[in-house]
Amino acid sequence: MRVFLIHGMGRTSASLALLARRLKAAGHDVDTFGYFVTKDVLDVIAHKFRGFGDEKRAGEPFAVIGHSLGNVITRVCLPLE
Repeated sequence: MRVFLIHGMGRTSASLALLARRLKAAGHDVDTFGYFVTKDVLDVIAHKFRGFGDEKRAGEPFAVIGHSLGNVITRVCLPLE
């Protein structure tokens, strides 16, 4: 399964490196998404994450593992139904 990792505010993708290695060792395809809250506002970051995910997953099932603000960004990307 494809897994997207998204870090929290004040962190970088490096903070999820150990988890990424463990998921890869378990057979998952892992992609990390990095962002800077000092550069973009939440909606812009969420838009970039949505595009990143769409490009990488190519229609296949996926999971998102986020930490702190990474989960908020993920929630912003969810459809409102």
